[in-house]
Amino acid sequence: MSKLPETAPTAERPVYPASAELERGLDLVGLGWYNLRYCMTLLLVLLSSVMETVGTTILLPAAKCDLNISDKQRGLVFSIPYIGIFLTSYFYGYLVDTQGRRKMLIYTSLLTGCTNILAAFMPNLLTFSICKFLTSLCISVPFAIPFTFIGEIVPARYRDMLLSLVNALQTAGAILASLIAWAIIPLDFRIDVGIYTFRPWRLLAVIYSSFFILTSCLLIFGPESPKFLLSQGKPEAALKVLQIMYAAINVNSLKIFL
Repeated sequence: MSKLPETAPTAERPVYPASAELERGLDLVGLGWYNLRYCMTLLLVLLSSVMETVGTTILLPAAKCDLNISDKQRGLVFSIPYIGIFLTSYFYGYLVDTQGRRKMLIYTSLLTGCTNILAAFMPNLLTFSICKFLTSLCISVPFAIPFTFIGEIVPARYRDMLLSLVNALQTAGAILASLIAWAIIPLDFRIDVGIYTFRPWRLLAVIYSSFFILTSCLLIFGPESPKFLLSQGKPEAALKVLQIMYAAINVNSLKIFL
């Protein structure tokens, strides 16, 4: 397979030949440690997103005194992540399809982590809520795009199985968030830094945020989705990604893609 052709569909040929070639290329690449490792990185993105939403429900009771939160205000803060997702989903859908899955995942994961860390150091409810709202404006990409990305880097015969497995495993984010909180919240320390006191719940917020920073760093070392590259009229770049994947999985031979 020396190239991925790009031909517009017609009434006689309604399917892009390039798409068929891409599926054949992924089938030749197979499933191995390289794309499984990338799938695990994308799963970590999903786990981070679940931990962020679940973690907020764990943090706020512990932060009640420091932020002076009433029960009504706490319910409003709980809803902030979903408000941001609702407001930005269509906008990010456009950016993901025009700028790239990998690029948008890196940027939004990094921004989500940074704004969440910033929230951990806020002295009052207003500034904390503003930071959480900024976080919510970034989180819709990490919440959804990993599923698309995984589907575009594995062969069709394994796709349904892997996506079902990832969908089931992402719920482990809630378990992980609870286990980390179980270890951190009972700690007894306080550090006065002037306008706020650093307590265990703030440390917990930083730990939750660090998962986003970690995933954005890991994604830097991975390739872009070959399907996205093909959709942007870059068949040679898509072929290069397939070659890299094939070489990593089938270390003894690359000639089939040359």
